[in-house]
Amino acid sequence: MASDCVYGVIDRARLPSLLTAIHRQGFGHLSRVLDPSRGPFERQLAAAGLALDAPALAMPADHVLVAIHAAARESQARVVLAQHGATTIAACSAKPTGLPGLSADLATLVDRPRQRATRSAS
Repeated sequence: MASDCVYGVIDRARLPSLLTAIHRQGFGHLSRVLDPSRGPFERQLAAAGLALDAPALAMPADHVLVAIHAAARESQARVVLAQHGATTIAACSAKPTGLPGLSADLATLVDRPRQRATRSAS
């Protein structure tokens, strides 16, 4: 069964070559780099929609997490991560981003019929 996301933990020094490979494979727009040194990691996970426990990852200080949201191509995403030195490669499910009412608001926009401007006869 395919998951929503594949992630790997990688040494920051190896990140440029991994990102190049990710973009070459067409995963660039589906990828996200989460760096614990750039702010609260739990918030980064939540913003990326990843259902992961930050303390359980136990990432070394010089490592980052690279997530690829590619449900249909999970196996290819795993290969790219592994070939470029990612460790702790695993799959996870996406979770809601915590934006209250977003789906309800979108539903009203989608279901609202378009109104045409009426022209008056002159």
